[in-house]
Amino acid sequence: GTISRYGSIDTTEGGTTSRSNFSIVHTQPFKKGEVKNQVYFSRYDFNLFSNFTFYLNDSINGDQIQQGDHRNILGYMNTIRVNGNLGSKKTITTIGTGLRYDNSSINLSHTLKREFLNDIVKGKLNQVNAWTYVNEDIFLTEQLKVNTGARFDVYNFDFKNYTYDTASGQVLKALVSPKLNLTYTANSSVEIYAKSGFGFHSNDARAVVVGSLENTLARAFGYETGSTFKPCKKLLINIAAWSLALQSELIYVGDEGIVEASGRTQRYGIDFGMRYQLGKYLFLDADVNVNRGKLVDEPTSANRIPLAPTFTSIGGISWKKPTGLNGSLRYRYMGDRAAIEDNSIIAKGYFLVDAVLNYTQKKYQVGITVENLLNTAWNEAQFATESRLQYEPASVTEIHYTPGTPFFVRGNLSIFF
Repeated sequence: GTISRYGSIDTTEGGTTSRSNFSIVHTQPFKKGEVKNQVYFSRYDFNLFSNFTFYLNDSINGDQIQQGDHRNILGYMNTIRVNGNLGSKKTITTIGTGLRYDNSSINLSHTLKREFLNDIVKGKLNQVNAWTYVNEDIFLTEQLKVNTGARFDVYNFDFKNYTYDTASGQVLKALVSPKLNLTYTANSSVEIYAKSGFGFHSNDARAVVVGSLENTLARAFGYETGSTFKPCKKLLINIAAWSLALQSELIYVGDEGIVEASGRTQRYGIDFGMRYQLGKYLFLDADVNVNRGKLVDEPTSANRIPLAPTFTSIGGISWKKPTGLNGSLRYRYMGDRAAIEDNSIIAKGYFLVDAVLNYTQKKYQVGITVENLLNTAWNEAQFATESRLQYEPASVTEIHYTPGTPFFVRGNLSIFF
């Protein structure tokens, strides 16, 4: 009762962010394929004041932090696609190369009402990712296609820490990620597939340099099998069973300015999707995802992956016409999920309904969008956090959340040319 649902313990939280993008893509077809080149530049600025723990660490000034990231991203990508033959078998070969360079000034500071107190982490990041890959589609028969390939990545992490010289350094790491997929098209109504492949996620550059993480490029392995089929002319169904194993996952500890590796995880699940045409312009769709995940190296009583979804669904009904009135009524559902490893704290799920109504003509479109039509009270970002109010004798671990958007109406106008 100290604050309203949309209130804040620290009223000076907030910030600004912006991104500007510039991209040029050139595509050149030739007799048996095409060549595509892209050059891009992005400028990203981020400045956020947060207070996750209130007065837990500093009972006088509070625990407000400022996170800043001012980044230039420069990149290049090239792909060559060639239609060919392997003996009597049709093939499609794609070869790609690319380079991305990140130049960023990063800071994490202790602040009071947005006024600077002291630096926690401050530094300069120069990070380079270069890659090359080959992707091969081989049509063994008219029904059976084999897709295989491999990607080679090189990362160079270079972080200069202005706060502590001993926390500066450079790390070079490389990784190969192969894949193998099979697709069998029985007829125009049934397709069956099996997919598998290795991947990775790159760790936070500061943690890589400072902590010398063994899993600089944490390995991932996933596989999936499923089918897409049409039981009747107007109904399309897809169903898949999948699994994903990660060598480690990351937990960002905001107030400390560090990233922790949680260890190995395993996820598996089933996805179901349906599309049905009710009438000439009326369509129904739904997607349901059920999955489970665990921290592999932890005991059963404390092996939940915090905030990992276990049941989600989206869907709705749509009226689609090229001109005139068109619109949709759609829902989003997220089930309750564990907010902490032992499942003692729950992140609440939600069910939301949105509506869209548009009037479309050849040269323009006007419409309205209604978010959260039923005005449901729901939580967006949710975290189990230890915090202490200024006059509390002891800290409390409970859910901290950002309230989701209430009933909200937005108008739009589009001009086509």
